[in-house]
Amino acid sequence: MQMLTSTLVALGLLVSGCATAGSVPPPSSNATTSNPSSEPQEMHSPHVESENPASIPVRHRVQVPTEGAPAMGASSPVVQIVVFSDFECPFCSRVVPPLHRLLREHPDDIQVLFRHFPLNFHVNALPAACATNEARAQGGDPAFWQMHDLVFANQRALEHRDLVRYAEQLGLDAEAMGAALDSGIHEASVEADQAIGSSLGVRGTPAAFINGRPIRGAQPYEAFAAIVQEELGFAEQWLAAGGSRESFLSALHE
Repeated sequence: MQMLTSTLVALGLLVSGCATAGSVPPPSSNATTSNPSSEPQEMHSPHVESENPASIPVRHRVQVPTEGAPAMGASSPVVQIVVFSDFECPFCSRVVPPLHRLLREHPDDIQVLFRHFPLNFHVNALPAACATNEARAQGGDPAFWQMHDLVFANQRALEHRDLVRYAEQLGLDAEAMGAALDSGIHEASVEADQAIGSSLGVRGTPAAFINGRPIRGAQPYEAFAAIVQEELGFAEQWLAAGGSRESFLSALHE
C-alpha cells in the first residue's frame, strides 16, 4: 500500500469583498494564516496508513455540502469549486471570469457549484437569487447559469421588472418568473444556502471552497489556478496509486 505524503501550505488569500454588517474585518492579504475566530474548524488528514491507496494530508480543508446545488462543468470531477455569492455584490462578479476560464481549461476535471449568500444591505440580492432559482426550476442547471451570467452582467438593473425581462430574454416563462418573485417561493432555498455558508464561517462575499480549501474575496485567476493545480496534482497521485476517480473527493476528508 503506497502512501503519498505531499503537504500543502495554507495560502493567505483574503482580499476585497462584501462583508456582513458587524463582521470582523479580515486579516491583511499578506497573512499566511486565517483568523481562527472567523474560519470553519480545520480538518487534518491523518498521516497513517488506511484502506485507501493514498493518504493526502492537507491543512485547512473543510467538507462543504454540494447536494442540490446547481453545477456546471465535469460530471465526474476531481476538483469541485463551491462559490457562495451575492448577485448585487460588485466583488462577486469579478470571480465569474476566472471560474469560466478554469472550466474552459479543465473541462473534464473541474465542477463549479453555486450557493446563495445575499447580504441584507443589498436590497435586490435576494430577489435576484430567487430569480436564478426560478430559472433553474423552469430550465434546469443550464437555465440557472444563463440567468446567473445575465444577472451578474446587469448588476445595476436588478429590480422586479428587470428580472422578469431577463427571463423573457432567455426564453423562459416570464409570467411564471413574476409570480415566483411575488410569492417568495424560492426564498427558503436561498436561506438554506445561507445557513450552510454561515456554518462554514462565511461572513462575506464572494467566498469559495476549492475541494474544501477556502479562498475568499475577489481573487484573480492566478489565485484560483494555484490551488486548482495543487488539487489536480493530488488527484494524479491518487490515481497513480490505484485510487478511483470517483472516490478521490470523498477520500480528501478521510
